Amino acid sequence: MMVKGDKLGAFSAEDMARNFPQIAAVTKSTGREGLDAVAEMVAQAQIIRRGFGSSSEAATAQREILNKLFSPEVIKNFAESGMNMESLNKKATAENRPLVDVVIEAIEKNGLGDKFDLAGLVQDTNARAALEALKMNGDLYKEMLGQISGANGVVDKDLQTVQELPIEKERRREAARNEGWRKLGEVWGGVSAPFADFFSRMLSDEFDKLRTNEDRDAQISTYQKRIEEARATKSQIEANPSNYPGADFQIADLKAEISRLETAISALKSQSGAALGQSLGPAAEKSMQDYKEKISIEGDAAIGIAKEKAAQLKAAFSFTATPTISPRFGGSSGSPAAAQPAGLSLTQHISGTGNPERVAAAASRRQDRAIRTARAGALHDMGSLA
Repeated sequence: MMVKGDKLGAFSAEDMARNFPQIAAVTKSTGREGLDAVAEMVAQAQIIRRGFGSSSEAATAQREILNKLFSPEVIKNFAESGMNMESLNKKATAENRPLVDVVIEAIEKNGLGDKFDLAGLVQDTNARAALEALKMNGDLYKEMLGQISGANGVVDKDLQTVQELPIEKERRREAARNEGWRKLGEVWGGVSAPFADFFSRMLSDEFDKLRTNEDRDAQISTYQKRIEEARATKSQIEANPSNYPGADFQIADLKAEISRLETAISALKSQSGAALGQSLGPAAEKSMQDYKEKISIEGDAAIGIAKEKAAQLKAAFSFTATPTISPRFGGSSGSPAAAQPAGLSLTQHISGTGNPERVAAAASRRQDRAIRTARAGALHDMGSLA
């Protein structure tokens, strides 16, 4: 019915699936249910959708009209216009008709079909618009309802039509081929896998260890399932021992079976741990040795780089200055007052590397300071200042 309705209007099957659960609940409150109610909802949705811009708005209006017909305000307005809503509802139930159809019929019978009369009966805008759309398209609604009600087998017919399309036939053939290849692969795998597994184990110790561990894990899983089953059976017998002949012996056997399986699981797990230690011990030792060697090599390289950079910094920011002062004096041998200072000669040897400008400036300052110090020391007793 919904598929047929989808073809008759703009209210799509997706819209129905999204909104009909709420509408169906309200429809059932009016006494309508079953396939007849579904057909009526679909036909009403297509008619109401013609008066709204979207399916969601139409669905809201369809739901509101059913809600408002039972509101005290609308019941009072209908009563003032000479229509009893309770009587209309009973009539709809007796005639197996939708309540909305009976209400529209009563409105037209009382001559209240124009917009102003409807506004006096139903104040809600959405509900009034839906009621007006159903009233104005009554014949189309009945036609759609007839087609939808007799739409049995629409999906089957559409399916047959689609199945006859060439592309669908090719898809079915492709699916059959894929299934055939899958089954052939399973058969071939069942035949070749044991041989491939056997030779792979012979050629590779690591693969043999891996497969051994996998087999061991599978065996452990099987034993664990058997333990769970044994425990479940034991619990059933203990709960109702009278229903099981020789219950005590069965319980004892189950306990022994559980103990044996648990012992087997412990043995398998211990084997797995031993195999793990044997397989990882040498590899772990070699890995740690490589790690230590790598750290040593990289550490030596880092120390060498650090020393080189330190030497460069020392050469760039340090120098050595060794001044040599040799004062010489000349003049007549007279009184100290008549003596005059002779010329002063200063020789300096400066070694160092770095910024030439900084070295020259530092040398100039030290030379000037050395000259002034020498003059002051040589002439302090002669009353002369350097």
